[in-house]
Amino acid sequence: MKTPGLPLLIILIFFAACTAKWENHYGETEESVDVKLWDTLKSMDKYSEYIKYMEFFKLDTFIKSSDTKTLFIPTNEAFIDYLGEDTTGFRETMMYQIIPTFFLLRNVENNQSRRLLTFSEKYVLIQNSDNIYYIDGIEITRSSPLFLDGKFYEIERVVRPIPNLYEYLKWNHPPIHNYIDLQDTMILDLEKSKPLHFNEQGETVYDSVTIISNTWEQEYFPISKEFRNIFATLIIPDLSIYEAALDEMSQVLGGNYKSHEDIPSQWQNNVLIPFLLYKGTFGGLMNPVDFKKEIITNILSDTIIFDIDVDFTSREVCTNGWVYDYTSFSIGDSLYSQNILEPEEFVENIGFNRYTWIDEGVTLEGNLNFQPVKQMIPNASNDTIISVKFNKGYNGDYALSLTMKNVLPQKYRMIWRTQYRISGVYSIYVNGVKVLLGLEQLEEFDSFNLINGFYSVLGNVLQPDKTGFCDIDGWVENLTEYGDVTFRFEYHGPGLGFDNGLSIDYIGLFRE
Repeated sequence: MKTPGLPLLIILIFFAACTAKWENHYGETEESVDVKLWDTLKSMDKYSEYIKYMEFFKLDTFIKSSDTKTLFIPTNEAFIDYLGEDTTGFRETMMYQIIPTFFLLRNVENNQSRRLLTFSEKYVLIQNSDNIYYIDGIEITRSSPLFLDGKFYEIERVVRPIPNLYEYLKWNHPPIHNYIDLQDTMILDLEKSKPLHFNEQGETVYDSVTIISNTWEQEYFPISKEFRNIFATLIIPDLSIYEAALDEMSQVLGGNYKSHEDIPSQWQNNVLIPFLLYKGTFGGLMNPVDFKKEIITNILSDTIIFDIDVDFTSREVCTNGWVYDYTSFSIGDSLYSQNILEPEEFVENIGFNRYTWIDEGVTLEGNLNFQPVKQMIPNASNDTIISVKFNKGYNGDYALSLTMKNVLPQKYRMIWRTQYRISGVYSIYVNGVKVLLGLEQLEEFDSFNLINGFYSVLGNVLQPDKTGFCDIDGWVENLTEYGDVTFRFEYHGPGLGFDNGLSIDYIGLFRE
């Protein structure tokens, strides 16, 4: 039979023997007692606040269980200091100081560290610095004997859970956090879905079980999850710098744009934030020295020009990575003052040197037998041009419509870059409104006439280069809302050239 008060006596004797230096009271051999943790802690006044909150949050059930555990316990004085501050997520804080396994600090070698999975399913960092131990930077001041179900360590302050990257964005940068949330999608869980039968096309029909998957996290990094040894580094402008850059952009745009609140969230989600994350997401824990190169590799293994003005003193430590702020940030006008549509994005290969238009973003009218041709040509944008060749003298109907996404409402100069070597007489429509071409306000134009140059809306003559490329332009003033823009090339008949058809290097909108 156990003697009443024995747990308290053991602990008092143990702490009386402690000295100021950790290495003197933490030896190679651990003392052991034949009692449970909870029974002893209940009898110790200095931990009464800890016991109170464990019971309040119903976490005492786990502590009372026979499962092995390691506890990090603040004193009552530490709780008083903590309760005078913001205690949001207090239950999670209490869970963060419970390790649901048995752990000995001596297993962390001098000047080394180790991450432990806590009861809250977050990782906490244990460090040994010259034989003084810390938990997330807070000194561990006392060690208990070994109990039947584990042991505990006393700490000088309450340990607040460190956020992971996803939580950091949620609390500090809602626009980027919301963007990542928008990438959630439902996918079929093949492991849980049962195959039922095959349909007429030979495809398997499942008794479907779906799960939510985040496409950004799949491609980049699972920032909502935590790992023992896998990390990422984010470089993003903090919210105030981000909003200030949008304010600056709104002043440049003018019109109905007055501040960051007027910049469409769709544009931020479709253009700006993907651009920032592409340039600012890296694998591992990146130090300032890692960014001293002009060209570096992002987390997608893509080579990028590194021109970010980073405030390296701003580093925030998260459980699955680091976050740096920008020192300064402006939104390059190329993101919103020009929009370029490359026609090769709208074709797909269907065999050797055979192509077809994709379904999304393309509309064809008239004779549908004419298929696109993709050619590699020097001096072309991306060294690629898309053309459609007609029968010689073709006088039938043909119209091609292509959709450009994420266009802000402004006055634009439209540029169609083409070659005079493939001729045809065309009109161009933007969102259903005919564009008057060049300074002469032409309703239609034979691309073969580019051999003599083109009289631009800017008042100068645009001349073809040695490979036959030249621009056709016109003003576009009918875009009053943010969204998609459709360009329609309407064929009126053969041009003066020998080859008859349609040729597009690119179509662009450039802010006035």
